[in-house]
Amino acid sequence: MVQNSTCTTTASVSGPEAQLIERIRSVFLGNEQINRYCESVQVSVENTAIILNGNLPTADLKQQLIPAIRQAGILWQVCNLVRVSG
Repeated sequence: MVQNSTCTTTASVSGPEAQLIERIRSVFLGNEQINRYCESVQVSVENTAIILNGNLPTADLKQQLIPAIRQAGILWQVCNLVRVSG
C-alpha cells in the first residue's frame, strides 16, 4: 500500500501511515532551511519504508532530509529519491 502526501497538503489517508507522514511534514515545516522547499518534497509510505521524491536546489538540502526525519524519532528505512536541480 502506498500513501502519498506533499508537504503542504493535508493527507487524505488515515491510520499510522498518515500520522507518520504528518510527523515528517511537521519536522520539515519546522526546519528553517527545508521549510521553503517543502512543496518540492513528496513523502510516501510503502510497506515499511518512507519514500522521498521531488526536487531541491542543493545537495546540502537533500542531505538534511534524513537527519530531520531521524530527529522526529522515526527509524524506518528512508529512500531519498529527491533530485538536485542546481
